Amino acid sequence: MMNIKHVKALCLCGAAIVGLAAALAACKNPLTQEVRQLAAVAASPKMAIAVANSTATAIANGASYDFGTVGINDATPYAEVSFTATNSGKVALAISSSGFSGANAGCFSFSTPPPASLSPAASATFTIRFTPGTSGAKTAKAVLVTNDVSNTSFSFTLTGTGIDSAPVPVFVENSTTTYTSGSVLCVPGGLDSIEIKCSNSNATIYYTEDGPTPNTKYTVPLSPAWSGNTIIQAYAAVPGMKDSSVATLTLTTTTVSTPTIIVADRSFSPSDALASFPFSISSPTNNAKIAFTIDGSPPIIGGATLLTSPTSPPVSVDGVTYMMTNGSSFIYQGQHINGSFTLKAVAFVSAVSSPSSAPATYTFQLSPPTWATVQPSATYYVGAQSVGLSAASGAGGTVSILYSTDGSAPSSTYGGPIVVPVGAAGSSTSEVIKAVAHQANWVDSTPSISGVFHVCGPGLWCDGGSNSNWDQATWQP
Repeated sequence: MMNIKHVKALCLCGAAIVGLAAALAACKNPLTQEVRQLAAVAASPKMAIAVANSTATAIANGASYDFGTVGINDATPYAEVSFTATNSGKVALAISSSGFSGANAGCFSFSTPPPASLSPAASATFTIRFTPGTSGAKTAKAVLVTNDVSNTSFSFTLTGTGIDSAPVPVFVENSTTTYTSGSVLCVPGGLDSIEIKCSNSNATIYYTEDGPTPNTKYTVPLSPAWSGNTIIQAYAAVPGMKDSSVATLTLTTTTVSTPTIIVADRSFSPSDALASFPFSISSPTNNAKIAFTIDGSPPIIGGATLLTSPTSPPVSVDGVTYMMTNGSSFIYQGQHINGSFTLKAVAFVSAVSSPSSAPATYTFQLSPPTWATVQPSATYYVGAQSVGLSAASGAGGTVSILYSTDGSAPSSTYGGPIVVPVGAAGSSTSEVIKAVAHQANWVDSTPSISGVFHVCGPGLWCDGGSNSNWDQATWQP
């Protein structure tokens, strides 16, 4: 007669046990229930947990794992361990987490959660983070719920210890700017000084420049003059504490090339279409940005106003710096003070800027007036003249014409045709009409137009008095 030992031996072949269970059930054998349980075990998924490292140390249900010591003042004040879950069964393994329980459950968390399911023969990793927060021993229990009938509740104890560690050093540039570990600083050919500081006054700092391990005791600020890339590493040691994490500062020497203003110095007139003259500023340093002013003042990178649209030019305001991407352009249609604006630009990467470009000055000058009613082709006339003038306005204003009739600098405002009357008997009336176009915030036209008008009186030769020609048409009887 078959006994229970014989039945258990059949567990080596799950399929045979399942068949036997059916046969025993049919004949109402008293061992039917135990055989069914053994068949369920044989057909169940099988979960195993191991530490995901080179040794793959197995973690049994109910076992424990120690995270060791973690410095609570470290740059990364936590430790992480990855575990591998494997299903060696014949059917899919389902896993759900009940989280962590125990006195210090809050010190443990899943950085990567366990897999929700595993196919037969499949594996996946999950990661637990230990963050002690305070010094002292910490303990909690991780619980995984599965459909493995042998391990429906798989749990293991987690332990670890938080210890005080020295604060991580910081780097201070020129006594003003502080950089923490991992910062990258662009250096234009060197710095005045780099200090290494620790918030604990009892700390001793050890550092290295481009060395594998910080081993030089820090005593005075570093005065580097690096021409390439340099990596400074430092840690702090305080009696009775764990040494701090190593802080790293990467210094990169960067030279930014001076930008070039594409449109050269020139004068614009009202007949120019400014849209045809975009102002482009570029630097050979491809990743640079451009900072510029349009009043000739030095560009100041901090607080620069971003120019987002090339068709929305800035207004010329003293001391305002504008910024745009390298190689882009803008069309200036804004205010120009005293008839001109001066571009001055620098290129910059991070806090490193190039030398300033040579200033480029652009002048907005009115076109000279034109003769409207008469264009003098000779200097002598036999009848009174009515001289008309006209001028083109510049953008954003109304032009006026200033004139004089004696050849001096124009100062009278033109309001209508200028009359040159007939001269007295035996003489002539002479006027030298000189005119310029004038408009606020534009440069007066130059050269001004000038016309000489002699109108002869009766009994006078109208050829300048040379009497070389007898021309009745130019003789006043």
